[in-house]
Amino acid sequence: MAEQNATLRSIITATSVAAVDQTGEWIENENYVGAHVVIELSDAEGSTSARKFSIEGKVPGSTSASYDLLVSAGITADGITVMRVHPSIAAASNTAARDFLPTEWRVTSTAVGAEKQSYRVDANLLSK
Repeated sequence: MAEQNATLRSIITATSVAAVDQTGEWIENENYVGAHVVIELSDAEGSTSARKFSIEGKVPGSTSASYDLLVSAGITADGITVMRVHPSIAAASNTAARDFLPTEWRVTSTAVGAEKQSYRVDANLLSK
């Protein structure tokens, strides 16, 4: 039986937050090689604030140490941004990492500025 892709909904969500960073829970990877992390930003209150998202891997054997797999550019406008991690794709600055999804990973959100934004982060996990 072939492994199936999976969808994780609402990895992190926030409504009308300003200057608040958020760290998602660690997600245990059950044999998936990659992911498409889908960020939906809405209700942005201007163009002087942005939000950056990171896909992080957990350092093996550590309880809290992490490393960046991919960090987005600052997102300022409403819309959808997709960050991709997979060993068979071409790397692209701020949007795609040619790498395997590690055993434990998470998504973090960092505020850049003080204007309010709402967002939701989902992920499609890829078995091949």
